[in-house]
Amino acid sequence: MRTTPSLHHCSSLAIAALLLAACDDPPKPAPAASAKVEAAPKASSTSPLANAIASALIAPAASDSAAPPLASASAAPSASAAPSASAASSASSPPKKAEASPSDGLPKSKNGVLPAGAADKIVKKGDRALIKLVEPGDEPRSDLSYKLAKGDKAPIDLRMNVKANITINGSSLPESKTPEMKMTLDLLIGDLKDGDAKVDAKLTSIGVNPKPGDNEEVVKMLREQLSSTKGITIGYFLGPKGQVHDVKIDMPGGVPAEAQQVMSGMNQSFEAFSAPLPKEPVGVGGKWQVIHRLTSAGVDILQSSLYTLKKRAGNEITVDVSLVQLAAEDAVKAPGIPEGGVARIQAFRTGGSGSSRFDLTSAAPKSGNMTISTGLAIKIEGGASDGDSTKVDSVVSVKVARP
Repeated sequence: MRTTPSLHHCSSLAIAALLLAACDDPPKPAPAASAKVEAAPKASSTSPLANAIASALIAPAASDSAAPPLASASAAPSASAAPSASAASSASSPPKKAEASPSDGLPKSKNGVLPAGAADKIVKKGDRALIKLVEPGDEPRSDLSYKLAKGDKAPIDLRMNVKANITINGSSLPESKTPEMKMTLDLLIGDLKDGDAKVDAKLTSIGVNPKPGDNEEVVKMLREQLSSTKGITIGYFLGPKGQVHDVKIDMPGGVPAEAQQVMSGMNQSFEAFSAPLPKEPVGVGGKWQVIHRLTSAGVDILQSSLYTLKKRAGNEITVDVSLVQLAAEDAVKAPGIPEGGVARIQAFRTGGSGSSRFDLTSAAPKSGNMTISTGLAIKIEGGASDGDSTKVDSVVSVKVARP
């Protein structure tokens, strides 16, 4: 999680999924349509398997470094298929150039899971993200770099909504929605070291905004879970090109283990408050691809994001982003896996898109919105839960703004 970019994805999903799995009153499977009564699923939404599945959901972050808050996401793009070319051109007109895609250059995968070692050939765990210029854009072109000054402060509000459809051992549960979650952070720029700025982010408020029809018990549970995290501070370094590294979370005393797990899954979200930038000058319409490794709740992920510069006015830029994620391996290494068992990813699909506005003199985005769509299927091999399976399809929507 050292160089991940993205508040516009993964962490948010991990948090929401964990909170969803923590519900004390899980939804019951819908009754079968036929008169025959089907057996109850072997695992409930609070079983170790379900908790492991929920914990494994990723968003950026979650990730590329910045936080382009999401716009609505279309169906998750396939990371294994090349972008389709336009219809065959006539003899009188040349073929159109294929549109750039975040899937470009990624290795082929089976159901979203890469062969062993394939991700390492692109970027290894712990290495900084790869940033590649795809198109320079229109003239005039200019450098994009952060220019941060010690002592600068910036507050940021984040709102998140999550909905999920869960299937356990073939039995589908009713769609689950979490009440809107809101948090406010204060970002402070500290010392500069070798051109990188030390950023300290403090969580000053966190809670839920219930709406009519929200489950009161879920609202209460979320408030209790979230309230214990207030006061947590997150420190990291931000480079001129938006590279985030050396993220550290300082937990105040008394934070329960569940909340600590939630906050640990938020690393990519905090790293996402900045945009990874190319070294080459770019103009409006310029595109660059960012590929990096991240780990969330035990899932090793290779993420590719495609950024497009839509507008620039002085130090303020507006970028669109689309992303895809692939599982770097099929094993899920997370707490909650039944003893003696191994959780294997059967299918993994994540795609998203969004737009954000950044001030290159600030560590926090001005505004943004993003939506991430994730599909995850896991099966337990070995142990008492051998053969148990869970599928989760979720959509996470995030909005970021200055208060």
